[in-house]
Amino acid sequence: MKNKKIVMYISIVVILLIILGLGYLVYINITGEKENNQIKEYIPQEEITEEQLRMTNIELFFLNKNTNLLEKVVKSIDARDLIENPEKKIIEELLKGTNNESSLVIIPESTKLNNISIDKGVLYLDFSKDFIEVEDIEIEKNIIESLKKTMSQLIEIKSIKILIEGQDNMGFKDGGISFENEFIINN
Repeated sequence: MKNKKIVMYISIVVILLIILGLGYLVYINITGEKENNQIKEYIPQEEITEEQLRMTNIELFFLNKNTNLLEKVVKSIDARDLIENPEKKIIEELLKGTNNESSLVIIPESTKLNNISIDKGVLYLDFSKDFIEVEDIEIEKNIIESLKKTMSQLIEIKSIKILIEGQDNMGFKDGGISFENEFIINN
């Protein structure tokens, strides 16, 4: 009987040790997962410069010479250039063109932006006479769409009104598209 009691005590001690050992393993596993789930500090491989911090992207739309469709070209510019008059800066970048070899500037190259203003969601663009020197209805449509899509990134602009040398109610040289009405932007 004495041997049975000793075996029983030893069995209980062994079972308790096994339970304690398993509990300890579970505890270590749980705390180890918490350590793995903690956010580790990201250290960039190179420091971000002051200039890189100021850069922002704008979307410009040009004609793809391979597909004859408008395509978006993303250009990085200094965000400080957009603070005072973002509309003007974006239109100037559109007039400058792109370095993308497959994209064509469809607004006549000698076109100048004389003035730009916004009133009640209408963007007034006053271009030089060179703007209307287009005689192809498809190019004219693409010019208007390029302006609309490019300016749609500014939510305060709802439509575009085009003026030529300060004059209203003009149109392209061939009479294909008139500037009498505003061109609505679908944001």
